[in-house]
Amino acid sequence: MNILFVGFGNIAERHFQSIISLKLDINYYILDKNLSRAKKVKEKYNILKIKTFSNFYEIKKTKFFLVIDSTTANKRYFTLNKIKELKPKHVLVEKILENSVKNLNLMRKKNYKNFYINFPFRMINVFNILKKKLNFREIKLFKVYAINWNLSSNSIHYIDLFSQIMKKNPISIHTENLKQFNSKRQGYIEYSGKIIANLNTMQ
Repeated sequence: MNILFVGFGNIAERHFQSIISLKLDINYYILDKNLSRAKKVKEKYNILKIKTFSNFYEIKKTKFFLVIDSTTANKRYFTLNKIKELKPKHVLVEKILENSVKNLNLMRKKNYKNFYINFPFRMINVFNILKKKLNFREIKLFKVYAINWNLSSNSIHYIDLFSQIMKKNPISIHTENLKQFNSKRQGYIEYSGKIIANLNTMQ
Protein backbone atom coordinates (compact mmCIF):
# COMPACT_ATOMS: atom_id res chain seq x y z
CA MET A 1 0.00 0.00 0.00
CA ASN A 2 1.34 3.43 -0.96
CA ILE A 3 0.51 6.57 1.02
CA LEU A 4 1.62 10.02 -0.07
CA PHE A 5 2.00 13.06 2.18
CA VAL A 6 1.91 16.34 0.24
CA GLY A 7 3.45 18.98 2.49
CA PHE A 8 5.08 17.69 5.65
CA GLY A 9 4.72 20.10 8.55
CA ASN A 10 3.36 19.51 12.07
CA ILE A 11 -0.14 18.48 10.96
CA ALA A 12 1.19 15.98 8.43
CA GLU A 13 3.47 14.48 11.04
CA ARG A 14 0.49 13.88 13.35
CA HIS A 15 -1.25 12.02 10.52
CA PHE A 16 1.97 10.08 9.98
CA GLN A 17 2.15 9.12 13.67
CA SER A 18 -1.43 7.81 13.57
CA ILE A 19 -0.84 5.74 10.45
CA ILE A 20 2.41 4.12 11.59
CA SER A 21 0.68 3.10 14.85
CA LEU A 22 -1.55 0.81 12.75
CA LYS A 23 1.52 -1.31 11.97
CA LEU A 24 0.43 -2.03 8.40
CA ASP A 25 2.68 -2.81 5.46
CA ILE A 26 2.86 0.68 3.97
CA ASN A 27 5.25 2.44 1.63
CA TYR A 28 5.45 6.10 2.68
CA TYR A 29 6.01 8.87 0.15
CA ILE A 30 6.69 12.43 1.28
CA LEU A 31 6.51 15.32 -1.17
CA ASP A 32 7.81 18.60 0.20
CA LYS A 33 10.05 21.34 -1.15
CA ASN A 34 11.90 21.19 2.17
CA LEU A 35 13.32 17.65 2.02
CA SER A 36 15.24 18.14 5.26
CA ARG A 37 11.99 17.85 7.24
CA ALA A 38 11.16 14.53 5.62
CA LYS A 39 14.66 13.18 6.20
CA LYS A 40 14.47 14.12 9.90
CA VAL A 41 11.20 12.16 10.20
CA LYS A 42 12.85 9.17 8.55
CA GLU A 43 15.60 9.25 11.17
CA LYS A 44 13.24 10.02 14.05
CA TYR A 45 10.93 7.03 13.47
CA ASN A 46 13.57 4.70 12.03
CA ILE A 47 11.35 3.65 9.14
CA LEU A 48 13.06 2.45 5.99
CA LYS A 49 9.99 2.54 3.73
CA ILE A 50 10.02 6.33 3.33
CA LYS A 51 10.77 7.93 -0.01
CA THR A 52 11.14 11.69 -0.34
CA PHE A 53 10.42 13.89 -3.37
CA SER A 54 10.33 17.58 -4.16
CA ASN A 55 7.91 17.63 -7.14
CA PHE A 56 4.94 15.75 -8.58
CA TYR A 57 6.76 14.74 -11.76
CA GLU A 58 8.93 12.28 -9.81
CA ILE A 59 5.89 10.28 -8.64
CA LYS A 60 3.50 10.64 -11.59
CA LYS A 61 3.52 6.88 -12.35
CA THR A 62 3.03 5.71 -8.76
CA LYS A 63 -0.36 4.39 -7.65
CA PHE A 64 -1.51 5.66 -4.26
CA PHE A 65 -4.15 4.25 -1.94
CA LEU A 66 -4.23 7.50 0.07
CA VAL A 67 -2.92 11.04 -0.39
CA ILE A 68 -2.91 13.45 2.56
CA ASP A 69 -2.67 17.11 1.55
CA SER A 70 -1.43 19.34 4.37
CA THR A 71 -0.22 22.21 2.23
CA THR A 72 -1.20 25.83 2.79
CA ALA A 73 -4.56 27.05 1.48
CA ASN A 74 -3.09 29.79 -0.70
CA LYS A 75 -1.97 27.22 -3.31
CA ARG A 76 -4.56 24.50 -2.71
CA TYR A 77 -6.35 24.68 -6.07
CA PHE A 78 -3.08 24.07 -7.91
CA THR A 79 -2.05 21.31 -5.51
CA LEU A 80 -5.37 19.44 -5.68
CA ASN A 81 -5.28 19.44 -9.47
CA LYS A 82 -1.80 17.89 -9.35
CA ILE A 83 -3.04 15.28 -6.88
CA LYS A 84 -6.07 14.58 -9.08
CA GLU A 85 -3.74 13.73 -11.98
CA LEU A 86 -2.22 10.94 -9.86
CA LYS A 87 -5.66 9.26 -9.66
CA PRO A 88 -5.35 8.13 -6.01
CA LYS A 89 -8.06 6.00 -4.43
CA HIS A 90 -8.66 8.43 -1.55
CA VAL A 91 -7.54 11.98 -0.70
CA LEU A 92 -7.68 13.69 2.70
CA VAL A 93 -7.41 17.48 2.60
CA GLU A 94 -6.71 19.75 5.55
CA LYS A 95 -8.82 22.85 5.95
CA ILE A 96 -8.96 25.71 5.16
CA LEU A 97 -9.72 24.36 1.70
CA GLU A 98 -8.74 27.45 -0.31
CA ASN A 99 -8.19 31.15 0.39
CA SER A 100 -9.49 32.40 -2.97
CA VAL A 101 -13.23 32.60 -3.67
CA LYS A 102 -12.40 32.50 -7.38
CA ASN A 103 -10.50 29.22 -6.97
CA LEU A 104 -13.27 27.77 -4.80
CA ASN A 105 -15.74 28.43 -7.62
CA LEU A 106 -13.35 26.75 -10.06
CA MET A 107 -13.17 23.74 -7.74
CA ARG A 108 -16.95 23.38 -7.84
CA LYS A 109 -16.76 22.75 -11.58
CA LYS A 110 -14.32 19.86 -11.19
CA ASN A 111 -15.05 16.31 -10.10
CA TYR A 112 -12.90 15.72 -7.04
CA LYS A 113 -14.12 12.18 -6.46
CA ASN A 114 -13.16 10.61 -3.13
CA PHE A 115 -11.64 13.86 -1.84
CA TYR A 116 -12.47 14.49 1.83
CA ILE A 117 -11.91 17.53 4.04
CA ASN A 118 -10.61 16.57 7.47
CA PHE A 119 -13.24 17.19 10.17
CA PRO A 120 -11.99 14.99 13.06
CA PHE A 121 -14.63 16.14 15.57
CA ARG A 122 -17.07 13.72 13.92
CA MET A 123 -14.86 10.86 15.15
CA ILE A 124 -14.47 12.00 18.77
CA ASN A 125 -16.31 9.59 21.04
CA VAL A 126 -17.90 12.14 23.39
CA PHE A 127 -19.59 13.92 20.47
CA ASN A 128 -20.95 10.65 19.10
CA ILE A 129 -22.39 9.86 22.53
CA LEU A 130 -23.98 13.33 22.58
CA LYS A 131 -25.45 12.73 19.14
CA LYS A 132 -27.09 9.48 20.30
CA LYS A 133 -28.40 11.10 23.49
CA LEU A 134 -29.96 13.99 21.61
CA ASN A 135 -31.37 11.76 18.89
CA PHE A 136 -31.78 14.79 16.59
CA ARG A 137 -33.94 16.69 19.06
CA GLU A 138 -34.15 20.36 18.20
CA ILE A 139 -31.44 22.51 19.76
CA LYS A 140 -32.30 26.18 19.77
CA LEU A 141 -28.80 27.50 20.41
CA PHE A 142 -25.27 26.08 20.16
CA LYS A 143 -22.51 28.38 21.43
CA VAL A 144 -18.73 28.01 21.45
CA TYR A 145 -16.56 30.49 23.34
CA ALA A 146 -12.78 30.70 22.93
CA ILE A 147 -9.90 33.16 23.11
CA ASN A 148 -7.04 33.39 20.60
CA TRP A 149 -8.08 30.18 18.85
CA ASN A 150 -7.90 31.05 15.11
CA LEU A 151 -11.57 31.82 14.51
CA SER A 152 -11.46 31.64 10.71
CA SER A 153 -9.92 28.17 10.58
CA ASN A 154 -11.35 26.49 13.70
CA SER A 155 -14.97 27.65 13.75
CA ILE A 156 -15.75 25.40 10.78
CA HIS A 157 -15.16 22.36 13.01
CA TYR A 158 -18.01 23.37 15.32
CA ILE A 159 -20.36 24.34 12.50
CA ASP A 160 -19.73 20.92 10.95
CA LEU A 161 -20.18 19.18 14.32
CA PHE A 162 -23.50 20.93 15.01
CA SER A 163 -24.62 20.11 11.47
CA GLN A 164 -23.82 16.45 12.03
CA ILE A 165 -25.46 16.24 15.46
CA MET A 166 -28.65 17.91 14.23
CA LYS A 167 -28.56 16.30 10.78
CA LYS A 168 -29.00 19.73 9.23
CA ASN A 169 -27.12 21.82 6.68
CA PRO A 170 -26.17 25.48 7.20
CA ILE A 171 -28.47 27.76 5.21
CA SER A 172 -26.76 31.00 6.17
CA ILE A 173 -23.56 32.09 7.87
CA HIS A 174 -22.94 35.68 8.94
CA THR A 175 -20.56 37.55 11.18
CA GLU A 176 -20.60 40.19 13.90
CA ASN A 177 -17.86 42.48 15.22
CA LEU A 178 -15.10 40.94 13.11
CA LYS A 179 -11.62 42.38 13.61
CA GLN A 180 -8.74 41.46 11.34
CA PHE A 181 -5.15 40.99 12.52
CA ASN A 182 -1.95 39.35 11.28
CA SER A 183 -1.64 35.63 11.89
CA LYS A 184 1.39 34.12 13.62
CA ARG A 185 2.11 32.59 10.21
CA GLN A 186 3.74 35.16 7.95
CA GLY A 187 1.57 36.27 5.03
CA TYR A 188 -1.73 35.18 6.61
CA ILE A 189 -4.48 37.00 8.48
CA GLU A 190 -6.82 36.02 11.29
CA TYR A 191 -10.04 37.32 12.81
CA SER A 192 -11.67 37.79 16.18
CA GLY A 193 -15.38 38.29 16.64
CA LYS A 194 -18.48 36.18 16.13
CA ILE A 195 -19.62 33.72 13.45
CA ILE A 196 -23.31 32.72 13.43
CA ALA A 197 -24.63 29.78 11.44
CA ASN A 198 -28.31 28.99 10.88
CA LEU A 199 -29.21 25.42 9.99
CA ASN A 200 -31.77 23.86 7.69
CA THR A 201 -33.17 20.31 7.77
CA MET A 202 -31.33 17.96 5.41
CA GLN A 203 -33.29 16.56 2.51
